[in-house]
Amino acid sequence: MGDEGQVGPRRPRALSPLREHLRDTFWFAPTVELMGAVVLWLAAMAADAEIVAYLKGEGAYGEVEDLMSVADDARTIVTTVSSAMMTFIGVVFSISLVAVQMASGQLTPRVVRIFVRSRISKATLAVFLATFLFSLLVLTSYESETPAREVESVPVVQSLLTLALVVLSLLLFIAYVSATLRLMQVGPVVDRIAKDTWQMLARLEVGGEGGAVPLPGETGRVVYEGAAGVVRDVNVARLVGAARRQGVVLRLIPRIGDFVMPGTPVLAVHGGAAPSRRALR
Repeated sequence: MGDEGQVGPRRPRALSPLREHLRDTFWFAPTVELMGAVVLWLAAMAADAEIVAYLKGEGAYGEVEDLMSVADDARTIVTTVSSAMMTFIGVVFSISLVAVQMASGQLTPRVVRIFVRSRISKATLAVFLATFLFSLLVLTSYESETPAREVESVPVVQSLLTLALVVLSLLLFIAYVSATLRLMQVGPVVDRIAKDTWQMLARLEVGGEGGAVPLPGETGRVVYEGAAGVVRDVNVARLVGAARRQGVVLRLIPRIGDFVMPGTPVLAVHGGAAPSRRALR
C-alpha cells in the first residue's frame, strides 16, 4: 500500500465508455435537439393559446387583431427561414467536410476525429436542424383568414422563438467557421493532440514503490468476435471487475488504434481460466 496522503489514480467512471462512443457519433446531439425543438414548439403553442384565450376573456378583440397582424408580418420571415435553412445546412457542412478532408491529408488523419468530437460542430448542426424543424412546425400553427372572435391561437410567441433561433444559429455559425479554420492550422491541431495525450497519461495507473509484480504464466487468451475495426477505447473498470471475480490477471494485447479482425487475440489471461464472454461485454 502507498502512503495515506498519496492520491491514487482516478477510477474510470461507469458511463465513460458510453460517453466516449457518443462523442464519436454525430447523431446523438442533433436527435436530442430535434426532440427539444418539438417540446419547445408545444410549449410555445400552449402559451399562444393561453394569451389569446385571456384576451378573448377580457373582450380585448382589438389586441387580438393586433397580434394577428404581427403574426402575419412574421410569417414571411418564418417561411423564408424554413425554406432556406436546409439549403444553408447542406452548403455549410459540405464545404466543411471537404476542408476537413484536405486538412487531414496535409496534416494528420486525427483532424477528422477532432472535428467529429468537437462540441461546436455538433451544437451548430443541432441548432441548425432544430431551427429548420421548429420553423416548419410554426407554419402549421398559422390559421387561415379567421375573425378575431373565432381564432384559437396566434403564433406570436412561436414567431419570436423562431427569430431567436435564427440569431442563435448565426452566432454559432461564426463560432463554427472559426473552429473549422483552426483545424487547418498546424499549431492548434498539435496543441489539441498534446492535450488529449496528457489527459490520457493522467488517467493511467502508476505502479507502487515496490516495482512491478511479476505476472503468473499465461493460461489462455480471449479472441475478438465482433466486426473488424479499430480499437478506440477499453472499459477498464469492467475488465478489472471481471478479473477480480475470476481471480486472474487480464492483459490487453492490442493497443489503442490497432486494427483487429475476428479471431484476433485481444486479452491474455494469467493465473487461471478466462472469464466468460458475458462478463467481458
